[in-house]
Amino acid sequence: MDEGSARDLTSPSIRAIQTQNLLRLLEKLPPEEMLAFEQRIDHEIVGRCRAYRSMAWVPMAEHMHLCVALREVTGRERFIDLFRETFQASMRNPLLRGLFRLINTMSSDSVTMLFKNSLRIYGYVTRDVGVLRYERLEERDAVLVLSEYPPDHDMPCWVDGTHGSIMGAMQGVGAGDETSVVVEELDEVSGKAVYRLRW
Repeated sequence: MDEGSARDLTSPSIRAIQTQNLLRLLEKLPPEEMLAFEQRIDHEIVGRCRAYRSMAWVPMAEHMHLCVALREVTGRERFIDLFRETFQASMRNPLLRGLFRLINTMSSDSVTMLFKNSLRIYGYVTRDVGVLRYERLEERDAVLVLSEYPPDHDMPCWVDGTHGSIMGAMQGVGAGDETSVVVEELDEVSGKAVYRLRW
C-alpha cells in the first residue's frame, strides 16, 4: 500500500486533511511548547501523517496520538481553539469547500442548514468514529449529540477536538464570534457526548 493511504482500513479513521492542517498550525506554537510536543510524540507517525493524500483515511490511533500530546502541552482551552482554526482551514480545502458552499446556498440560514447536515459532514471527515447528529434545533439554539464513540481512543480529548471543530464550522458559515459551544454531558462508558450550541 502506498504512503498516501491509511494502513489499517478497518480501524476508526479520520481524513488526513484534518491531521495535516493541525500539524501546520502547530508550527505557530511557542518554541518551548513545540519542544514539549516533540518530546511526547512518535516522529514516524508525524512523517506518515504528512505523507498521506489529503482525503486519505488516517488511523484514529495515529491522529489521537498527536492530539493527546498536544492537549497535554497547550491545555484544554487552547487545544479547543486550535481545532477551531484547524477545521476552518479544512473548510477552505478544495475537497471540502464545495460542501460548505452548498450549505451556504441551500438556505438563508446557513447555520441551521449546517446542523441539519451534521450527520453527513461528520461522516465525510470521519469513519467508524461514532455518529454526530442534531437532536434539537430552535432559533439560535441547538443540541448536537455524539454517540457510539469507539472505546480506547481517549474520548475526552476527541470531544474537545470536536468542540473546536463545531465552533470552526459554525463561524465558517457565518455564526459570528459570539458562538457558544458547551459540553453538557460526557459518558465515556456509552460513548456519548452532548453539545449545547448558541449563536
